[in-house]
Amino acid sequence: MISEVYAVTTRKLRIEPDVAWQEAERYFAWNPQSVDEALLRRAREIEQRHRLSWWDSMIVAAAQLQDCVLLLTEDLQDGAAFGAVTVRSPFTLQVSEAAARYTVERRGPALHRPRGRPKRVAAPA
Repeated sequence: MISEVYAVTTRKLRIEPDVAWQEAERYFAWNPQSVDEALLRRAREIEQRHRLSWWDSMIVAAAQLQDCVLLLTEDLQDGAAFGAVTVRSPFTLQVSEAAARYTVERRGPALHRPRGRPKRVAAPA
């Protein structure tokens, strides 16, 4: 949540509030979930069901309400699933793409002459 970004950068990292706010504003482009009744009710359900802290419940609820499938956080157990939302630690997650697999198919004899010097054909004896 953007409020956590602002709070951590000003309180723990001791960044000037104006600078911290400019950094936090960049995340508005992600269309953050509003703290409304639906979010609060979902967070309460998550808090009771999974025994998470209120703050973590709010984060998971926001991810669920925005149909996220991946939640990057170091605060929850890596691999934990909350409905369709899976938690991954950004410090242990390895994002990679499998190497492409393909095979070259031979289609009969070559249709062109081979390169290089012509081979000598032995003269008939």
